[in-house]
Amino acid sequence: HMEVMNSMHAVQIKELCKSYKNSSFTLQINDLSLEAGSIFGLLGSNGAGKTSLLKLLMDIVRPDRGYIEILGHRPSEREKLQAKISYMPENKNLYHNMTVKKMLDYASAIIPGWDNDKALELKNIFPLEGKKRISTLSYGEKTQLYAILTFARSADLFILDEPTRGLDPIMQEQMLQLIKEESWQGKTIIFSSHQLGEIEESVDSLAMLRKGHMVLNGNLDDLKSELFLLKLEKSKISAIPPSTLDIIATHHQHKQSLILCQGGMEARQKLQADFAFLNPENVNIKDIFLILMENGGEEE
Repeated sequence: HMEVMNSMHAVQIKELCKSYKNSSFTLQINDLSLEAGSIFGLLGSNGAGKTSLLKLLMDIVRPDRGYIEILGHRPSEREKLQAKISYMPENKNLYHNMTVKKMLDYASAIIPGWDNDKALELKNIFPLEGKKRISTLSYGEKTQLYAILTFARSADLFILDEPTRGLDPIMQEQMLQLIKEESWQGKTIIFSSHQLGEIEESVDSLAMLRKGHMVLNGNLDDLKSELFLLKLEKSKISAIPPSTLDIIATHHQHKQSLILCQGGMEARQKLQADFAFLNPENVNIKDIFLILMENGGEEE
């Protein structure tokens, strides 16, 4: 039995494990908590476990073991959570033979927490032809229609699986703007993506998944101030005593190695004072992703 978790958290996960029959894949998340009212980005290559994690939150699949709490409830308490969570799945399945207008009318009648005023605003942002049959829509148009269905609800938590996939840059920007506006109103947003730029531009905190494991998790600004990058010719690496660096991962390129290290401003200044040839650089999400994901990001 676990004590009631802090109400400032919209989501808390402890010691979560989920494996699948006939697959060597296992999702394992030891500790993850998301602040209420924040935007959380879930990054990873295909097959890293992003969709699995979102489905566990939605109680579409059940964990082998572990603790999940969402908005003060367990995922299995569906009737309590139904009106509080709005979910956009990875596969934007819609009734193919319906028209856009029919689908929206139908949704307004059956979806809990549907807000007609909000739906009208969204139709202006995503101007889809009402008479068009869903079967004739492009992938991007289906995503836009799903966005209307997802955001026309007055939910507290929005769980979005690849919400910008298939969108052109202008619509992608509209979607991110929507996400930010919900967050300004105190809503919590979780969205998965493999677009590094949009995560960097919009999230408060993020987690990177690789092969079912969380290889990075934290507040975006903290990660940027507490991590730095060294780019070194391979021959120079041996000149640094191993104890000097707190290395998270190394990525060997053709002529040089990228070394991701932990340490704030002081650590960087000391390094440069001790080793003139070292030039600690600020990191962005792309650097971190490249080092941790590409060629498996060799663990030190």
